[in-house]
Amino acid sequence: MTLSYKEVKEDVHMIISSLDNEEREIPSTLHSLKICSIVPFVSVLLNAVTFVVVCALANGRAVFDLNNIRYLFNDWGALPVYAAIAIGIAQTLLFVTQVTLYFSVPNDVRQKSLVLSKVREKLKNFLIIYFGLILITSFISTYSFMWVFATPAIMFVSIFIINFIASIEVAKYGLTPVLTKLSAVCSKI
Repeated sequence: MTLSYKEVKEDVHMIISSLDNEEREIPSTLHSLKICSIVPFVSVLLNAVTFVVVCALANGRAVFDLNNIRYLFNDWGALPVYAAIAIGIAQTLLFVTQVTLYFSVPNDVRQKSLVLSKVREKLKNFLIIYFGLILITSFISTYSFMWVFATPAIMFVSIFIINFIASIEVAKYGLTPVLTKLSAVCSKI
């Protein structure tokens, strides 16, 4: 469904006017952190499991032997997993402000908004591609060890891609006034 400028203008006005309501709830930073940490957590978990499986298969050991897992993570041999953890923390911290701003908009307005539903759809499509790539590289890494470094690389690149997509959507739908209003409202808190 294609939106007209009139629909976008009305939608942006609806979002901005909803922010003037002083009765709305202040978004929880902890809730935003939880939401932001889901994708990095799943990515790190997939990377860690893949790393353990690849190392176990390469050494002829049992895949989920506790001694093997402890051995793998005791030294810097698990560098791909450590890199994924560091990038996952960076992802969480970089996106928490955007998610908090999103949750600053009242829930009923978020559900009604055509523009925000378009942005959610774009994000959903990106996450499907993101997890698809991580699953593919996890599978390929069982054949070639160097592919275990692909998950941290995908996680790192995704930071820029998500910010790029967000910037394009803000420019495309003219959401700068909404972001300005949200920033002003959040700075008062």
